[in-house]
Amino acid sequence: MTYLKSAVDAKYYTPLVADIVGLIHVQGGILNSVGSDIRMLDHFQMGPNLVRGFAPNGIGPRDLNPFGTNDALGGTKYWGASAELQMPFWFLPKEVGLKGSVYADAGSLYDYKGPTSWAATNEINVAGCVPSTRNPVSAGTCTGLVFDNGNVVRTSVGVGLIWASPFGPLRFDYAVPLTKGANDRVQQFKFGGGDIVLSSIPGRTATGGMAQPAFFEQPPLSTLADIATLTKAHLADPSRGGNRSGGWLHWKKPARCTSHFSTT
Repeated sequence: MTYLKSAVDAKYYTPLVADIVGLIHVQGGILNSVGSDIRMLDHFQMGPNLVRGFAPNGIGPRDLNPFGTNDALGGTKYWGASAELQMPFWFLPKEVGLKGSVYADAGSLYDYKGPTSWAATNEINVAGCVPSTRNPVSAGTCTGLVFDNGNVVRTSVGVGLIWASPFGPLRFDYAVPLTKGANDRVQQFKFGGGDIVLSSIPGRTATGGMAQPAFFEQPPLSTLADIATLTKAHLADPSRGGNRSGGWLHWKKPARCTSHFSTT
């Protein structure tokens, strides 16, 4: 079994105004056979990874047999585009790491090219057979695979909550499909990992080398002089008070008062 599967996925972040970050995300893929047939399992499968608001494997060609499991078949071509705005919650401390987002998605998956007949099990589509239907329910006369292969543009809008947790970025999304295929599966809530622009760390830049948005920056490290002030210590070498590492601090022990009483 030989085939060529190509895919592209690109994201562009840019700071806008008042700590708001814009995100453009485009993706696409195509599957081509190379001298042999394409198997069903080789096809692309898409869902919220393409358009949020849909279930996993909820987009694209699907088995229409009303007496079957209505499995997703996948497609050989897909495309997707998203526009998103991410912003911090200004009423929360930056250290909490919470951001909100609003977005719009669009995309499609289509062109199933896998097998539709299996002679070993007598599942065969012959010329002129009547396909099965789901509404109204009819078995038809085609015993092979009958599916919906329409190239319908799916669109959705939604909001998200992004948390830069100690375990990595986490994301919760709620999206509402605006347009969908007749047999697509909808799932409005989604929880999973998220994307976050790199923190302001020496030697690193944000995605695409852009300037670092203010609410992604980490607070500056304390100097030895700051630590000495907070802990009521004094520096053995005051000239090193501006250093962020090294140096020695000496703590003054509080004076101790003791009293002795005796009776005769």
